[in-house]
Amino acid sequence: MLVYTTQRIVKIPSRLLAITYYIIVFAVILYIGGYALGYSKAYQRRTQLDSVVVTKVKGVIRTDYSDKELAIPNPEFYRRVWDATDAVIHELGSGGFFILTNVIITSNQTRGLCPEDQNVEGAQCTMDKDCIIGRYLKLGNGLMTGKCITSDKNIKVRTCQVDSWCPIEQSRPPLNGITPLLLGTQDFTVLVKNSIEFPEFGVAYQRRNILESATNTYLQKCLYHPKTDPYCPTIRIGDIVNFANENYNNVGLTGAVFSIQINWDCSFDWGKTMKDCLPKYSFSRKDNPKAILSPGFNFRSAIYHEENRRTLTRNIGLKFIIEVEGEGRKFDSTKFILAIGASMGLFAVASSLCDKLLMLFCLLRKHFNLKWLDCYNEEMKQDLTYVHCAKDKRRSKDPSSKELDHMGAREKFEV
Repeated sequence: MLVYTTQRIVKIPSRLLAITYYIIVFAVILYIGGYALGYSKAYQRRTQLDSVVVTKVKGVIRTDYSDKELAIPNPEFYRRVWDATDAVIHELGSGGFFILTNVIITSNQTRGLCPEDQNVEGAQCTMDKDCIIGRYLKLGNGLMTGKCITSDKNIKVRTCQVDSWCPIEQSRPPLNGITPLLLGTQDFTVLVKNSIEFPEFGVAYQRRNILESATNTYLQKCLYHPKTDPYCPTIRIGDIVNFANENYNNVGLTGAVFSIQINWDCSFDWGKTMKDCLPKYSFSRKDNPKAILSPGFNFRSAIYHEENRRTLTRNIGLKFIIEVEGEGRKFDSTKFILAIGASMGLFAVASSLCDKLLMLFCLLRKHFNLKWLDCYNEEMKQDLTYVHCAKDKRRSKDPSSKELDHMGAREKFEV
């Protein structure tokens, strides 16, 4: 036989339970409206973006220092005009780039035999047998010939002769290592062109970080600033370092790695379109500024003039990484229904907790003679033990209750 079962309700005139119940209900309403729908926006469908970045660096400086200021061999190689082609290397594919800030030049190297650098571990010697033929030191510049000869930098020191590019690479920086040679590159500018799209929302949801209202004149004159011009895609290199809380002179001496973050956090509710989806820029340093061993960023390159003659350059500078992240969000009816449905179940917590409290009061009243329970008892106008033992009493007095219990009905205490 098909039957319909329902819950029996016992009304308890308890101010304490009533206040507890409504506080919990109010808290659930705040959670649904404030957090689930307001803050976390559980009713929205979310999608990650697809992105591509292209950069273009421009700038020109002159390093017109005197021989005394440079204080290095062959100072004429350091006096020149440097443009973006000389001082910038673009990384194809990632959108990142490298800007030269300091350089150490070893000119006119040829293949031959010369003394190893005395500062290399294991290079110094006292006799020929200390230099094993064909041996290569981990930080050395060539293969040992088996001879121990006088160093070309200090006549009081003897080092192993090596078969290498000679003379050995210079290690002394220009300007006595106090100021980076290309300090003026801080005034170079980079144009960041970032194209994004939200493919799950359709072809209409795509744009660039360059505003639709921008003109050629604007792009040539504007300069990014988080307050005065936060959407200008042209950024001064020195400003990137400053926004990352670093000093250009310090990082220019050893090199460093910086990140340009572009964040797209876009909501398309309330009639918003891609025109309302705007980027936010932030900047940070990625390498460890406190590193003592091998700090910064540098690499070597060579210009070959002819067979068996080259100019070796140790390039020290700033590497910039472009990181693009973000998501698109828009209203979704299915998400909205699921969010409301999942939250509605929390209202059962109020009734369940009040039931537990009521049963606890009954238990305390049965075993302890507490004054606050007496007041509670008087306010309820009935014995608290009634609630605790109501099932047993009704089962003995009311035959119909047994039938209800047999059907699986249960009692619920509700304010």
